[in-house]
Amino acid sequence: MMVYDWSYKRYMNIIKINWKKLVFSCYQLYYATILLVNLCGILYYLIYNFAGNMEHWPALNKWKDLNYLVKLAGPRLVPVEIGSSYADADWSQKLITLEEFINIHVVQEDEKPTYLAQHQLFNQVN
Repeated sequence: MMVYDWSYKRYMNIIKINWKKLVFSCYQLYYATILLVNLCGILYYLIYNFAGNMEHWPALNKWKDLNYLVKLAGPRLVPVEIGSSYADADWSQKLITLEEFINIHVVQEDEKPTYLAQHQLFNQVN
């Protein structure tokens, strides 16, 4: 008759589980889940309570009309960045008028990606 060893210690050496790391990972997963649920709740609260609160901002209506921007600051020079990344060989910068930027790169959608560089344009406009 054969006798089986049912002790768990024999099998624990085969499996080699680091229980401390496993328990720590479970705690991390638990807290990450709690954090995610709370962030979703906060996001829902912000969207539900504040989504309609910006409708009184004049810029939301005025800036939809590109002619308004051209009339307001069309002749002003603005820096633009041409190309999708600073690392690209064909990336460049140049100064053009806001009217030029709107007509060429917004209305006609030029082939190369072109962005307005960070610039305090509306601080210059009265």
